[in-house]
Amino acid sequence: MYIDIDYPDLINIKCQVVKDTPQISKLLQNVEYFPAGTLKLVSDSYITIGLDLLDLKTLDNVFESRGYKEHAIFFTSEVAITYMDKLGADKLIEWAASLPDGESIIITNIRSRHLTEINSKVLCPRADTPFWAQSSVC
Repeated sequence: MYIDIDYPDLINIKCQVVKDTPQISKLLQNVEYFPAGTLKLVSDSYITIGLDLLDLKTLDNVFESRGYKEHAIFFTSEVAITYMDKLGADKLIEWAASLPDGESIIITNIRSRHLTEINSKVLCPRADTPFWAQSSVC
C-alpha cells in the first residue's frame, strides 16, 4: 500500500491525473474517490491524503480511523520536509517515529546549507561518497 500525503491542492491534481490517465487508473483495484474531506482516493494499493503536514492531529486521526497504524509503514519525504520550519519538521518526524512499525527516509535535492540554516538533523549528501553509501548528517 502506498499512502501519498500532500497539500490538498496537489492531491487533487494527482487524483485528477489518476482519473484521466488510463495507464495509471487500470493499475488500481477497487478505487473510490472522495471529493470532500481529507481522504481523496482510496484503492487497494494507493491512497491519497490531502492536508497540511503540520496538521498532525488530523493525520493521526486518519491513520487511526483507517487502521493504517497497524501496517508496516515506510515514509519518504521528497523535499517538502526541508521547507518546513524546524519545529514542524521535528514534530512530523517524531509522529512518524512513534508509529509501531514505521521507517523513514528523507530524499532531498536542495543544498545542505539550507538544512544547516534551519538546524535540521536530516541526512544530506556528501560529494566524496556514493549516494548509496551516504549516512552523513548536516
